[in-house]
Amino acid sequence: MPRINKPVVAHACIAASLIGTLAIARQDGGMPEMDERHPLAGLSVEDPAAAMQQYMESMEPGKPHSWLAQLVGDWDVTSKIVWDPAAPPMTSQASASYEMVLGNRFLKQNFNGNMMGMPFEGIGYTGFDKAGKMFTGVWMDSFGTGTASMRGSMSPDGSTLTMFGEMDEVMTGEYRKPVKFVVRIVDEDTHVFEAWEIAYGEPWMVMEHTYNRRK
Repeated sequence: MPRINKPVVAHACIAASLIGTLAIARQDGGMPEMDERHPLAGLSVEDPAAAMQQYMESMEPGKPHSWLAQLVGDWDVTSKIVWDPAAPPMTSQASASYEMVLGNRFLKQNFNGNMMGMPFEGIGYTGFDKAGKMFTGVWMDSFGTGTASMRGSMSPDGSTLTMFGEMDEVMTGEYRKPVKFVVRIVDEDTHVFEAWEIAYGEPWMVMEHTYNRRK
């Protein structure tokens, strides 16, 4: 008996139901106007089979997801936090592990360390939105109750992922402040994460994590 891929079946049922609903609405003259950015705008309800094929292709992992998968494993991390560009950074040691989840569609990171003398734990997810043609990410940690989200793209040589997002600075009262995040691949056993202050004046790096693959 063939093995049934339950996630694929579930998505297919959802897609079929959605396409059928749109087709009926169109026949009844009730097809809503859609902005071109709407996720359903590209679906061809004139040809449900083609629309289904388009949907199925959009949900399958691709080359960008393979790029993310190269980080899977366990890592030792050296962290640097820069409160003042003119002062020496605060340094600490941490550990991180990556795994691909949801059928190799997202890279999950678990991060554990110490910051400012306190235990620090973070969880992040990074993926590639094939429909939106961009990398996306979300981060949450034990130093706050909010989340940081980001979007961005890969450098032409495939070595650097740059994303822009927003985060809250409770101590300064700055909310939804724009921030730049960078992941640089040095080699297969080393990569660097950077967070950049870009809201005021000349950009400067406020955080740097250097990851070394654990042997």
